[in-house]
Amino acid sequence: MKSIAILLGLSSLLTSAQAADWHLVATSNAVKVYIDQDSIKASDENVRHYGAKDINESMVNLWVMYDQLSEPSYKSFKAQLALDCNRATVAYLYTVMYSGVNGNGEVVKSTTTPSKAVPVIPGSMDATIFEASCNNKL
Repeated sequence: MKSIAILLGLSSLLTSAQAADWHLVATSNAVKVYIDQDSIKASDENVRHYGAKDINESMVNLWVMYDQLSEPSYKSFKAQLALDCNRATVAYLYTVMYSGVNGNGEVVKSTTTPSKAVPVIPGSMDATIFEASCNNKL
């Protein structure tokens, strides 16, 4: 039964991500970060929504050199995030990684096991997502 719930959740992520209202919230030399405004669910001091990141081609190539990989493992990913606005933490509930940008191409890897909630690091892309989500700047 648990595996059915996980598959439904992952299916929901993939379906929601395709019919999403993506808004660019942060950009750097390394990545572009988007949030799906239609997926935002807030309760008390917690916010959940779908997010996506596109990795800059030069950064992918740098990671390939650093990790001594024969080819890039992924160029974009989409995830469902859970943010605790009081504790300033973020957790990734589901993650799907794609071989192409904008969630296109083959699914390279997917994770249905939620990550631990970790503190948001100031100045990071997650901090930008946190700021936009928890301070109603969307």
